[in-house]
Amino acid sequence: TYTTYNDLLSHCVVVGDRLYVLGDWALLSFDLDLNLLKQVSNWYDWPSSVISDGKYLYIASWEYIGKDDTRWRVEKRRLDDLSLVAVYTSNPEGDLALDIGINPATSHLWIIGSEGTAEDPRWRIEVLDRDLVLLLVLKPGIWGGAQGVVFDENGNAYVYGDGGVVKYSRDGKELARAATNGYFAGAVYVDSKLYVMTDDHRLIVFDVNLRRLGEVDLRQEVAKRVNVEMFDMLRVAFDGETIYVAGVAMLKGAFDEGWLVSAIQITTPTYQTVTPPTQTVTITQTTQILSGFDSLLVALAAVVVVVASVFLAVKRRRK
Repeated sequence: TYTTYNDLLSHCVVVGDRLYVLGDWALLSFDLDLNLLKQVSNWYDWPSSVISDGKYLYIASWEYIGKDDTRWRVEKRRLDDLSLVAVYTSNPEGDLALDIGINPATSHLWIIGSEGTAEDPRWRIEVLDRDLVLLLVLKPGIWGGAQGVVFDENGNAYVYGDGGVVKYSRDGKELARAATNGYFAGAVYVDSKLYVMTDDHRLIVFDVNLRRLGEVDLRQEVAKRVNVEMFDMLRVAFDGETIYVAGVAMLKGAFDEGWLVSAIQITTPTYQTVTPPTQTVTITQTTQILSGFDSLLVALAAVVVVVASVFLAVKRRRK
């Protein structure tokens, strides 16, 4: 346990036999038995995401530099002693850096966030090399903030957030976009399909050209336990079989917050012959009791997504 009052741990990454954890004002390294090895504290910024290329850590954050003014900050640190190697800062108006990803085809760093005023924020994406030299600035003109990025095997980037998702080539050329009135809060790319989770508990499936294939609606299941309108999604992860969505939600019937975890299993694609129309999405709903919750089996043309439990792991926070 490592904590003081109101401290938050926001992101982590495992590199070899070390766990690196990012939180408010601290970067921590542990062995895999959770013995603390090293910590760097007293940062005067807000770290949001950490990633590694196996040689160094790269950290995206934003920091105050004056009254009502912030800037992006990206750090490169050594794995062994967490010492600082390089720093990159960027200061567009009203800017927040929220995520960082490494393009597998180019090894470039993609920094995802926003710029502009609080009343009129806009997506902003910056691409750096691993020496933290700026290569590209991308401004798709979408209102709100970009939240994160995932990549496919060819190095194409899928940037998601307020208003939808945009696909870029490895060189930063926009290839496609899919708009939404809501907020895309997390995504994973698996087997030529993009799975995007919304902040209102819907999993939307796209092909590589951002054509919509189908949707799994979890709202009915989630609403049995928590206030659906009061949910802060924190992370989306994939273990090769199951998509996990974790966040914090207001519990029903209590003025209290809890953890909410949804597990959505991706199974082997199922194909079926249909006559017209040739493009169709078939939804078949079955009911199965799993730990007290209904299970939805949603069969999509060329893709099957199973809500393995809509596993609502709700745990009250300690008082």
